[in-house]
Amino acid sequence: MKIKCFGRMMGCMVFLMLAGNLLAENVNADGKDKDVTLATTATGYTLSASPPDSSWTFTKGFSLTGGNGWKRDSPVETSYSASYETLDNNGVTYWVDSATVFGTRISGTMYKSGGEGGSLVPWGLVAKGSMNVSTTIDPPEEYIPIGGTKKKFQYKVNGELAPGGWWQYSGTATGTTNSSNSGTHIGKEFEFPPTALPKDRYTLTASRNTAGERKAIATANIVEIKSITVTNAKKYDDKNWITPKKRATEVPETPEYVIITVELDPPVPTEKVSSVLTWAGGEAIEGNPLQRKVSRTTSAKTTVKATCGTSEKEVDIWVIWCDITIHVSGKQPAGSYPLAPTFGGGTLGRFENDTRVGAAMCLEAIVSPAGVLSVIKDGWTIKRHVMYIDWIDGNMTEGDRNDDSSDVTTKSTKKDALYDIDGPSSTVNSFKYFTESHNNFVQWIELNGDRYSSNALWTVEYKYIKTVNTMESTSYSRIYNRIYANLHINLPAAPRDY
Repeated sequence: MKIKCFGRMMGCMVFLMLAGNLLAENVNADGKDKDVTLATTATGYTLSASPPDSSWTFTKGFSLTGGNGWKRDSPVETSYSASYETLDNNGVTYWVDSATVFGTRISGTMYKSGGEGGSLVPWGLVAKGSMNVSTTIDPPEEYIPIGGTKKKFQYKVNGELAPGGWWQYSGTATGTTNSSNSGTHIGKEFEFPPTALPKDRYTLTASRNTAGERKAIATANIVEIKSITVTNAKKYDDKNWITPKKRATEVPETPEYVIITVELDPPVPTEKVSSVLTWAGGEAIEGNPLQRKVSRTTSAKTTVKATCGTSEKEVDIWVIWCDITIHVSGKQPAGSYPLAPTFGGGTLGRFENDTRVGAAMCLEAIVSPAGVLSVIKDGWTIKRHVMYIDWIDGNMTEGDRNDDSSDVTTKSTKKDALYDIDGPSSTVNSFKYFTESHNNFVQWIELNGDRYSSNALWTVEYKYIKTVNTMESTSYSRIYNRIYANLHINLPAAPRDY
């Protein structure tokens, strides 16, 4: 008989399923022990002995030596088998292995049929381990975005899936642990995290039983975005960053890109970043998945968003530029602050009245990209530099100075435009004989102290003489009055009549 199944309450079929690894052998007829090699792993073993052939009969009863977890099967008088199904007294064992299961020997006596009164022949069946066992968890380390898709870990024995396993985990920083005897923590595979967990570096263990034997260890990192930083741009507020458009005339060393960098916690190796981090907006930077770049060569608003599971960070990068037009004739552009009547009353160019003589202009700066002024509202200034030479009744004054301007006169979010007005002039009662003025202006736009436009040039020169030589007289004659955009004149060294 090859398989003995005496007295098992579950029946023969069920017994074989529970046994996991049945080793049924015919013993030797010469009285010597027969060796049996145990398999590497199984959920249990049953060692079963049978006579050498039908001419032999076992006597009742048999012995078990080297127990260490082995037990004789019932009925002990006639089963001639021993099983190993548990390693500890809690009854929870998911697999056993021959390298750590102590060997065992079942033995008894037998006789030839019809000769029971003759000499008994001993028999023995010895179980021995077959090889060393190595346990691992695959993969040994994994990176999981917080709140993202669970990752599967497999408990392996010598590279193959184990019959089962007992899983536990513990957090390095948070101290989060779980080793409850629940169905989600038992099996050859384990999906982690089993429930929502905070970011941390977790140690996962899998073992063959609750005592932690044949333990294998892996690391599971639940990752979130710790911070987002921006370089080559200025912080305007928590969401918005500003930088002027890069011009062709800038030195080559001026950065061409705004760089956005995120920091992940726990840190993630470069080759694994793409598995936990996704980007929207901007351009990828080869070799650095933690960074994104935005070109400064074109004025635009770019929203750059980094996402790691349920954690995300977002910034708006504004590459801004102002295109300036100097208006010196016609009506003022709509949206600009109106000129006072004594400065032309809304008509640009030369003005002459009983109070003043001079010329008026209006600077219009179209700001791009569209909509920028509705977000980037403060910090704008229109700068002006002037070089001039004046004569009043023969007395000369000259100068070379910056900031001959106030802050932005007006802003128009409808046109995304900034405006400034000016009217270089002399009051009629400031001279007795003549007034003469020559002015070269340069203007530009600044935002929080940085330049956001090219230089815009304009010039004004005029000369008037009194027809009645008193300070109070309002009777005068124009010699010339000229205003030009986009150029400068040579400032004269002496008064001139042309």
